[in-house]
Amino acid sequence: MTADGSPSATDLHRLQRWMLSVVTHPSGVEAGIEDEATRRITDVTTDRIEEVVGRSKALDSVSRLQVYANAYFVRLLECLREEFVALHTILGQETFDAFAFQYLQADPPHSYTLGELGANFPRFLRENQPAEDLAADVPTWSHLLIDLARLERLYSEIFDGPGTENGTPLRPDDLQSIPTEAWPGCRLKPVPCLRLETFDFPVHVYRTAVTRGEEPTPPSPELTHLVLTRREFVVRRTALPVDEFEMLGALVDGATVGEAVGRWASQSELPDHELAPRIRTMFAGWAAANYFASVELP
Repeated sequence: MTADGSPSATDLHRLQRWMLSVVTHPSGVEAGIEDEATRRITDVTTDRIEEVVGRSKALDSVSRLQVYANAYFVRLLECLREEFVALHTILGQETFDAFAFQYLQADPPHSYTLGELGANFPRFLRENQPAEDLAADVPTWSHLLIDLARLERLYSEIFDGPGTENGTPLRPDDLQSIPTEAWPGCRLKPVPCLRLETFDFPVHVYRTAVTRGEEPTPPSPELTHLVLTRREFVVRRTALPVDEFEMLGALVDGATVGEAVGRWASQSELPDHELAPRIRTMFAGWAAANYFASVELP
């Protein structure tokens, strides 16, 4: 307290820390008040709470704090609904909120930014998957939910991360200028936003329909290989055939062009005269989509 009896800056800071700890506690306000970490800030128990927060005409002290706690969690649920819009659509708000609230209790937010709020939501769903679904021979409903959560979290990470807007990705003309004899030893460096992911369902189609305001039916299982990137501040996704996806993945992992093409050609069922045109088509498409930032010559 200051000389005139008003709270000092230190007192105010301590009160703010205490209140934050109480209203954000995943088990509720009363558990927050009694929490050991909270009591290290201000040692007050529930039966003495009016020493810190007075009652009003309508509400006691705990109920007044509960108003702030409810508003806090309502805002977090709103953020998760906005990030996982397709998952929210397929589950409906009541079921989605139930999953989301359990997630917030199991993994309370620790970051200063709401952008990290849903970072572990796909993992939470996977870790709480029914045991019978884990043992299933074919993808189940819970696999679909996890795939949707994974895809939507990827969209968030790619959108918020570094993109291609401030760089100069390789163009088709850049690749054509590389001497033929140098190609086998070249390594292609991917742009920082490039991601390759495999899903059990074509969840990208479902999510696109949701964002267009449509009411799509849940997709059936179909192994889907997606390449995701960002151009002009828009997240783009493309489904690729498995052979193209695997060769692109080898290049992203650091294989030389010769190594990646050789591996692909040895597994391809195409006749020899179709191999070279197919390779040129793939590389031209990747360059047009800005998948690579630079080339390292041998």
